[in-house]
Amino acid sequence: GETHILETSAEHVRERIDDIYKRLTESSASSEQQQEEEEVDDGSTVTTSEQQRATVVLHLGVNYRGTVFQLERCAYNDATFRIPDERGYRPRRECVLLDGGGGNNGNNNNDGTTVSSSPSSSSSRREWGECIGTTLDLEHLREELQGGGDGELSSTTGPPPPSSVCISTDPGRFVCNFTYCLSLDRCRSANDEYCSSRRRRRAKVRRVEEGGGDEEEEGEEGRRVMYHALFVHVPPFDVVSENDQLGFVRRLMDAIGRQLSGH
Repeated sequence: GETHILETSAEHVRERIDDIYKRLTESSASSEQQQEEEEVDDGSTVTTSEQQRATVVLHLGVNYRGTVFQLERCAYNDATFRIPDERGYRPRRECVLLDGGGGNNGNNNNDGTTVSSSPSSSSSRREWGECIGTTLDLEHLREELQGGGDGELSSTTGPPPPSSVCISTDPGRFVCNFTYCLSLDRCRSANDEYCSSRRRRRAKVRRVEEGGGDEEEEGEEGRRVMYHALFVHVPPFDVVSENDQLGFVRRLMDAIGRQLSGH
């Protein structure tokens, strides 16, 4: 795993997020290429690729007025900064995603926004204000994190209430939302590329084994989401101590790992 500290500026965040996902996908592509050569050499079917480990990009930001841990369900394609960022940038009603302005695919939320979490829809143009959702099951994560057990959280004033972990649909419209929106979009692009690469490799192995044949279409149920992103707003250390927050992050990472491994 890697840890990065990002400057609170849109320009810096865009550069770093693009760099992070570029390295993640290049590393994955290199492993897949090596695996493909081994599979074709020995004539085996594609099996090890099914076991490729998922990648999760976990973002943490402080909500200075917060008292609980907020699992952010989505981010918005809306850069409207109440104050300038660290480099003096203060957009109003601008798109975070640079191809914004067209239609979108997704489902209408109860509040009228559009939530899209499909890993196959990153080719559509982005509408200003579109809400992009995480592919992780936040309800399951919240239930597990509130279950207690070893390393249960405690605030500086005593044990946390049962509502110490909540699901939020409002990450604000400052750099936290900007970061999350970019990360979710890059996840969708990476998942699109992974699915395309997987289909190409399966078709190539079939041709080697059978001496020809057309590539089969892979249905939506056959798609694998290999890249995930989640943003968590944490309270200040004077509300929940640093040690307890580190414990929470460890529990969260373990819970995500169990969810993605199917346990």
